[in-house]
Amino acid sequence: MTGRAREPCDTPDPRRAHPRRRAVLRWLLLVLGAGGVAVLALGLWTYWREARAPRFDPATTTLHFSEIGDGPRKMVLIHGLAGSARYWTGRVASLRPDHVLLIPDLLGFGQSPKPRARYDLDDHLAALEPLILRRGFDAGKALIVGHSLGAVIALGMASRHPAWFEGTVLIGMPVFRDRAEAVARLGQHSVFFRGMLERDGLTRASHYVRALWRWPWLAPLFGLPADIYLDAMDHTWNSLTGTLDATILGTDYRALMAGAATVPLLFLHGQDDGVAPVAGARALAGQWTNARFVAVPGADHQLLLKQTDGVWSLVRAFEQDALTTGRTASQTR
Repeated sequence: MTGRAREPCDTPDPRRAHPRRRAVLRWLLLVLGAGGVAVLALGLWTYWREARAPRFDPATTTLHFSEIGDGPRKMVLIHGLAGSARYWTGRVASLRPDHVLLIPDLLGFGQSPKPRARYDLDDHLAALEPLILRRGFDAGKALIVGHSLGAVIALGMASRHPAWFEGTVLIGMPVFRDRAEAVARLGQHSVFFRGMLERDGLTRASHYVRALWRWPWLAPLFGLPADIYLDAMDHTWNSLTGTLDATILGTDYRALMAGAATVPLLFLHGQDDGVAPVAGARALAGQWTNARFVAVPGADHQLLLKQTDGVWSLVRAFEQDALTTGRTASQTR
């Protein structure tokens, strides 16, 4: 019995079916692996660079600063948390003709040194005091203005050296009832800040690879101008968390107000501020006769960025009033 020869099977060998697809997959895995190694290397390098920073020594630490304007009056401008001098420098054109403006990068931020430190109020003041003395802003004729964290430091400076300043302006002063309110407020504003306050490990890891999203086109996603967004990356984990915990949340504001009892104070606050509670700042100001509180309608925590002319108009009026009326001893209400 003769049989018919079997014809070769037309079914393709799956091992040879898609060589191009397998090659693409291999390259994709290689790229992903190399990317993962690069991200890990970036994180380790950033961690190592921050960990090997020298310890803070006020005697040898010099803050970076800008000094602009050529007018007869003087003003010190202090930026907020994760900020820099550039928060102010592009928004002071109306002040330049009649002011000299001293605008520092705070310790641990911007282009200033970022040593290992506690980053409490004492550290920030110890770094800032020599600059104010060296540039001659300590003669009692200067106004000191701070935003957010900068408001805390401005109040601290006026409390420690009330004779240095003719008045103090506190913009968006962050006065929280307790840490829980701070976590709720700041966490609503930023997932990163919530993770930082809750000591989340993933948040800390993301800090060390933050260079990956240092792109100006991302700034609108955070509602910030590109210069301020990019400068918000210029800090260390130590400077950011230390300042938040030890200065913003760890300072006795009532004690500072008592020390600045002879200095005229102006609290400016956005009525719609979702970061720093309006009620907390209003209550603090309301306890002292040398303090005035102004809530700006339609403004949030970044009222300087969105209502620049209005802010400087209020500051100028306060400055003129401080020059005219001078100082009076203050009491709690």
